[in-house]
Amino acid sequence: MFEKSFYVPQAVLSAFAQRFGNIEGVEWELESVPPSYEASFEIDGLKKEAYFRADGKFLQLETQISVDELPEAVLEGFAEKYPNHGIIEAEKVELADGEVLYDIDAVRQFTVQFREDGVFTAEADEM
Repeated sequence: MFEKSFYVPQAVLSAFAQRFGNIEGVEWELESVPPSYEASFEIDGLKKEAYFRADGKFLQLETQISVDELPEAVLEGFAEKYPNHGIIEAEKVELADGEVLYDIDAVRQFTVQFREDGVFTAEADEM
């Protein structure tokens, strides 16, 4: 069920299975900031990454989406803040508290984040 090359705590594995069921081909990574375990997998052809603390607490779920699936408010917010930049790809980010954010990878090698209502929240250079 899980592919990993390091120890993933049982609490994390149990929390993942409870939330997503028995999914084949899950790949695990250990993230350093914040300390968490990342599970990469697919459901119905959609690439997803789920993050958990070592105690099994769910942190967030990222789902790759098409640009066409971005809410109109997010597209408008992006176009207003970055009028000369195109979008390469996007992710829907569902936080544990229910808040939904959208990560956008822009053509000029940076990633930005907007809330669902189109309000800008963060920018980071791509490596």
